[in-house]
Amino acid sequence: MDFILYDAAGRIVAVGHTSRAEPTPSDGLQYRSGTADARTEYIDTASGDILPRPALAVAWDGSALSGVPDGAEVMISGPGVRNTFTADGSDIELLFAAPGRYRYQVRLWPYQDVEGWIDAG
Repeated sequence: MDFILYDAAGRIVAVGHTSRAEPTPSDGLQYRSGTADARTEYIDTASGDILPRPALAVAWDGSALSGVPDGAEVMISGPGVRNTFTADGSDIELLFAAPGRYRYQVRLWPYQDVEGWIDAG
């Protein structure tokens, strides 16, 4: 049987296969039969349905990240930089002290994570 383990928010934490009748979840996890992709899907905890995670429309325009919703966790890393902060819904202007390649990641459940690269120079 293919199965999905998920947490109280519907985050898929594991998928697998077992020959047992039912998996035995632990640590407050729930299970359902089936298969899913944690990057693009989640479990509706009320119905148990597998649903698509909505996409965020985050974009880099050369000087700012736009489309980052209020409450999203934003991570910036690169040469000598590793910073995480919570967005307030406005455009995020980024200035880099050193040239180089910087990675950004944006996370807000249940939206799909967004990541990209900025070449500052």
